[in-house]
Amino acid sequence: MIERGGRQGQGYDFLPALHKELIEVISKYTKVNADDIKISLDRQGNLEVLDVNVVLPDADAP
Repeated sequence: MIERGGRQGQGYDFLPALHKELIEVISKYTKVNADDIKISLDRQGNLEVLDVNVVLPDADAP
């Protein structure tokens, strides 16, 4: 899931590709569901903050 905050529609076309690449890289190390990776881009004052949240599977799960 990708959430866009801040200045929508102004050059953030890379977010879907970033999401896909994150899934590929993280999948090399652990099983992860695409829905468990969330990306948001928000504006905080003069800064734009890219937040990536990844929910990893339980280490004790079979």
